[in-house]
Amino acid sequence: NEQHQLATEQRVLESVVQANETEERRQTREEAVFKQTLIKEEVEEIMRPFYCDVCDKQYTNDGQFQEHLNSYDHHHKKR
Repeated sequence: NEQHQLATEQRVLESVVQANETEERRQTREEAVFKQTLIKEEVEEIMRPFYCDVCDKQYTNDGQFQEHLNSYDHHHKKR
């Protein structure tokens, strides 16, 4: 499979680059990964208000969340 081979080559190239990278480049790469992790955590925190603890369901916007809160399923599980 051509896509699999390309992905494998990219991983090999990345590992070679990491093995030969300078301390400054390693630090820059690690900082970028750290920033991406922070962004992911922030997005999860922003999405948290649209999460129903009672039903263990996540919604993408307020309208969906409000509709769920008024639903039969939600009120049935609340009992």
